[in-house]
Amino acid sequence: GISGLIRSNFNIMDNLNTEGITLVVEDDFVVRDMKKLILSTHLVPDDWDVLRWDCYGTQPPEFEWLSEFSFEVGPLNQTFCAPCAYCGGTHAVMWRGDGDSLKKLRDVWSQQPYNDIDCRLSDPSLKSYCINVG
Repeated sequence: GISGLIRSNFNIMDNLNTEGITLVVEDDFVVRDMKKLILSTHLVPDDWDVLRWDCYGTQPPEFEWLSEFSFEVGPLNQTFCAPCAYCGGTHAVMWRGDGDSLKKLRDVWSQQPYNDIDCRLSDPSLKSYCINVG
């Protein structure tokens, strides 16, 4: 469940080398072209905290499209939609281990009550992006 996903990601953060960048994929996600995946990171600003690939669902209108294939996952307007969230999945997620990006991600995922980790990625403290390339 939700807490298991959080604990699994914290285990990676705490026990594996996450310096530089770390790509975490679900067990049913296949990276067919790693070079294409890495090159697609240039579709978003250089100061990202977290990237996701293969995001699903309808993107809220306040999310800014950066290219035909990428968009910023920003904070949602809670005034008009109290239960609003954009989840989008965590099939393939890349984190930055340098600077304060990893700390910000941990802080967001530590908020209680726990929520799906993908839904938390629209937190305003994160520079979060989705990239949808084949």
